[in-house]
Amino acid sequence: MVKLTKKTAETLIRRYFRGAVVVGEHGNGGARTYRAKMGDLSAVCANDWITGNGKIILIISDSRGNGTIKMYFDPKTLKRVL
Repeated sequence: MVKLTKKTAETLIRRYFRGAVVVGEHGNGGARTYRAKMGDLSAVCANDWITGNGKIILIISDSRGNGTIKMYFDPKTLKRVL
């Protein structure tokens, strides 16, 4: 499992939400999830334990339910991957 630190989550979230306050939560099996909110948009950053692909997932969503963007990042380089 990819170890996700708050510093890494802040780096990824702040690429899209500058100045966002990032808070951490404990997930299942000791996994960490980090969240931030900016107006009607929210971001969730977590290790992708669902598919087990070894990547970090960043999900940006509209609180009104109008859309969701899922992006995957390499945990070593923090570059976006498909």
